Amino acid sequence: MLEINDIHKTYEGKPLLQGISFTVAKGETVCLLGSSGSGKSTLLRIIAGLETAEQGEIFWNHENIASVPVHQRRFGLMFQDYALFPHKSVQENIAFGLEMQKVPRSEITQKVASSLAQVNLQGFEMRRVTDLSGGEQQRVALARALAPDPLLLMFDEPLGALDRTMREHLGIELREILHRSRVPAIYVTHDQEEAFTISDTVMLLHDGLIIQSGPPNEVYSHPANRWAAEFLGLGNLLTGTVFHREATQFVRTGIGEKTLICPHTHKGGDQVNLLLRPFGASLIDETVTESILGTVTDVLFHQSGFKVTLDNSLYFYLPTAPRLGDKVRVQTGSLECLG
Repeated sequence: MLEINDIHKTYEGKPLLQGISFTVAKGETVCLLGSSGSGKSTLLRIIAGLETAEQGEIFWNHENIASVPVHQRRFGLMFQDYALFPHKSVQENIAFGLEMQKVPRSEITQKVASSLAQVNLQGFEMRRVTDLSGGEQQRVALARALAPDPLLLMFDEPLGALDRTMREHLGIELREILHRSRVPAIYVTHDQEEAFTISDTVMLLHDGLIIQSGPPNEVYSHPANRWAAEFLGLGNLLTGTVFHREATQFVRTGIGEKTLICPHTHKGGDQVNLLLRPFGASLIDETVTESILGTVTDVLFHQSGFKVTLDNSLYFYLPTAPRLGDKVRVQTGSLECLG
């Protein structure tokens, strides 16, 4: 449905977007995930027509929309602050855009009712938005975006002002609403849990480039490089030197010689970036290949057990808590090569 082709944009003389290309299919929710300043919101505004790219093209259904005005693109844009009118009722807020489009009153009433049903706010028509909770206001804003039957929905950190519990709840609800509506969507956030909950496809933005793109489980399971693993907080990052023993690849690291799990073939002496995931570890007594010896420097309770940090700066999640100062041996998984 939507095709973004080689978008470039500079900000204050520095490159912000450096050749962004991707597509959004019918009914697909694509999440642009990256840190502040990565160009996510600027890219969204370019797609909406609120800003102009210095290079590149945007196609909707194979038609170049560069010359199509913002109000004729039929793209819905929802911001973090919702931009609701505080002096108007829920119904009046949702109806406002339809009135600007000169939609007949009878049709407006039907569309308001339909969009409220989509977000499970039937019966809220006459309430003032200032009397609603943050989560209810978010759903009113979504109902307003859905009312004109948009071709594409775009979200710019829409859950950012809510607390963690509410974000988790509304993230699941928003995903269900988008899947029911079958409206394609682009969702911008810096929160990886939010991105993994809502999206069908996650795209990691860094230094103006899409570093990695794919289903959430694939991005999490197979980070493209060291930056992706670090940004997603996937675990301990190390460097090492490759060597071979018989037909097996190994790597020398600051924590000893370890087996190297890697889809690529490396030459002896190659320097590689490595990921050692902290989950699935356990305390053991005997020495085995995939184990690490260290002294406990910190123990922090975590929902999945205890986050235990060793004096070599590596950390693991363990089901039971050792004491500070204990010398322990931790059995771990294999090192993953990030290239």
